[in-house]
Amino acid sequence: MQLQAKIHAYGPKDTEQPPLQNGTPVIQGTQGNYERLDSSFQVRHDSFFSKGRVFAVLFTEGLGETTPVNPYNVDVNITEVRFGGRVYTTIRRFVVVLPQRGSCYACPISTYGNRACEKQGVDQQAHGVIYTSQNPAPLRPRETNIVKGAIKLIPSDPRIWLSPDSRINYALCHPIQYNVKVKDLGMIHPDHVRYAVNYWNMEMQRGQQ
Repeated sequence: MQLQAKIHAYGPKDTEQPPLQNGTPVIQGTQGNYERLDSSFQVRHDSFFSKGRVFAVLFTEGLGETTPVNPYNVDVNITEVRFGGRVYTTIRRFVVVLPQRGSCYACPISTYGNRACEKQGVDQQAHGVIYTSQNPAPLRPRETNIVKGAIKLIPSDPRIWLSPDSRINYALCHPIQYNVKVKDLGMIHPDHVRYAVNYWNMEMQRGQQ
């Protein structure tokens, strides 16, 4: 299947073009079986990446004096390391829509800086709500073009929750290799998995028009 997806913007400190798969940057693994900053980010078995799986990936980069801390509206933590250095760690969340051999395609989840799809330039039609509460929160007043149904996440741990501003971008999918260290956030409700996959397929077809 030929996939047409928008290319994800990488951080300003990336010095090499990441490998591409069908025109989209591949998220690759790093050395070791778990992340030193957070051991809950681990390499998982291939079977972990089933349709509807939601997980987080940890990205850590050196923090320079002129480095924009949060250029892409993702969660950021700044950590002091040896010799007075600092690193900033971003957490990016994804939902699996197409498992494959050795990798999967996954759509990103973002709050867009807690502005949801009211952020200027966001294609509202390509997005949908994802929630962990009993019922989804109401859309924001200017989210008038979101027509896709809300998708419920069943957390892997009751302490895990998503901001009411969390949105899935079905028009943007990443090839993610199975050697990436990830944190398990849970599974999409069984009754909602097919809707999420269908929404993704709709956006892939819309991108080819």
